[in-house]
Amino acid sequence: MLLVGAGRWGAVHARTLRKVGAVLAGIVDVKREAAERVARLYGSPDTRIYMSLDDALSMREAFDAAIVAVPPGSLYEVSKQVIEAGLHVLIEKPVAMKSLEAEELAQLAERKGIVALPGYLLRYHPVTRRAMRAIHVMDPWRMEVAHIVDRRGSARTWPIAHDIAVHDVDLVLFLLGGEPRVEKAELSVRETGSTLTIWLRTGDREAIVTASDEVGGCVKHRVLRIYGRGGVLEADYDANTVLLKTLEGTRVEALSSKPPLTLEHEVFMSKVLRALGKSTAKHPLEHVAPTMGDAVRVLRVIEEALRVASG
Repeated sequence: MLLVGAGRWGAVHARTLRKVGAVLAGIVDVKREAAERVARLYGSPDTRIYMSLDDALSMREAFDAAIVAVPPGSLYEVSKQVIEAGLHVLIEKPVAMKSLEAEELAQLAERKGIVALPGYLLRYHPVTRRAMRAIHVMDPWRMEVAHIVDRRGSARTWPIAHDIAVHDVDLVLFLLGGEPRVEKAELSVRETGSTLTIWLRTGDREAIVTASDEVGGCVKHRVLRIYGRGGVLEADYDANTVLLKTLEGTRVEALSSKPPLTLEHEVFMSKVLRALGKSTAKHPLEHVAPTMGDAVRVLRVIEEALRVASG
């Protein structure tokens, strides 16, 4: 595996690769010290360090696939270069800053016969999977997602829409389906942080997404509420708990699972091994994996929301 980007999240990917038994064959980062640190912690004596992507791709035959974990503004250019080189690729969300760029990547991967997996890892979270099962019997009409996170420091370099809200929009698309339209959107940007709220509708179902880094004493918080004709579901992603209220009563479920990133890597590796003809096995969670088309749809919603919010 080739890892492109040895920053904080790149290091998490490297650690997860080791956990799932993948070989970290190369690391690309302009900061040699960062790449060497990741190689020392999660690689092997054979892990090679590259200061440029061109250098790494000149050794194309040394890699079966790549993980692109660079900042959002560089995702499109880096991923395009990786796909053009013929490497299967896991691309961190949002895969690009513009929907047209994401669409170009999707079309390029399809033409090249490349596995391209967007990094929307909340789909593998046990809360999301439990919510999906509940939706089939709840007949939902309203969904709310609230996501508060501490982004103090360099993380605020990137807009909250493309860094945080994309995850929550993907949840709406995944759980409610359809082609949602943006009915209303509000964006506030202050010195203390940013908050984006989007009102969506798909058919007779509505959803409200709120993403904020205005911490206010709460460092990390993501909750999901689904209101249906057959009951109500309230879920806490950080506590891994689901409260389900139906006509039959109320119950609280404590969920357990492998970490979502581990499952994402397993799904990616399963797809890659089949594409390489090295396996015929299919991971049981491949049906929840996002497509590049899903990534395009998320960015279209984000773009429309920002347009509406700007007046």
